[in-house]
This record gives sequence, structure tokens and C-alpha cells, in this order.
Amino acid sequence: MLEEYQTTKWLAEKSGLPEARIRFCLTADESVFPSVSRGILFLFAFWSGPAHVNFKHLAGTLAELDPQCRLEFVVVDIDGAPGVCESPEFRGKVGGNGEAAWIRDGHIEAVSYYDRGKATVRDFEQVTIRLLDDKLC
Repeated sequence: MLEEYQTTKWLAEKSGLPEARIRFCLTADESVFPSVSRGILFLFAFWSGPAHVNFKHLAGTLAELDPQCRLEFVVVDIDGAPGVCESPEFRGKVGGNGEAAWIRDGHIEAVSYYDRGKATVRDFEQVTIRLLDDKLC
């Protein structure tokens, strides 16, 4: 539990987001998806430079588009989440580059598999705006 708390604190410092905004899971399986009512799940490979880049881009998108913190931000340690990586949406597409899923009512609406940190804030904006759209709830 201490490791999860320390990691959450580190993620908050790295992202510039409030600590309370981030839910960190050291381990997770497919049951994590239904636990998200509306938010973004980020698979963080802490050993990967591209994952760090994509984390910063996604955090910047959240800070800009959702300052009211309507979306959950769930960060999962990829090394403790083989069940998440083998879910139908991610199977065979996870490379430790900071893959993400946009989730509404426990169902994945969109995923990203940006390679080598090539994603930009703009790449995350459209799908995040769609998730924020209350008319789609």
C-alpha cells in the first residue's frame, strides 16, 4: 500500500495533476474496466521512455480539457497487469509505449497504441472531448 501511495504522489508531481485525481493500480486485471464510470485508463510501463512522454501528453490533455475533474484517471502499472494487456482491446497491441483506453460506464470506447512517444496532446484531445460529452451518457 505504501508503494501505491508513493507512486501516486510521484505520478501527481510528474503530471502536474492533483494527487486526488489519480487512481494508481500496482496490479490489475480486466475487472478494472467496469470500475471506471467515465475516465481514462493509462498503461504505464515505468521502464519505457515513450510511456513517460505519452503520460505527460495525456496528463496535459486532462489538465486543459477537464479542469473540473469529471473524468477519472486510472494509471495501471503494465508489469502488474497481464490480464489488462490480454483483454480483447489490447491483446497483441501492447508494447509498453503508454497505451490508453477511454472508458464510459465500464465499457471501452476508444484505445490508443501510440508508438515511441509519438503521440501529442492533439492526438488525445478528440477522444477526450467525446468522453466529456454529457449527451453521450
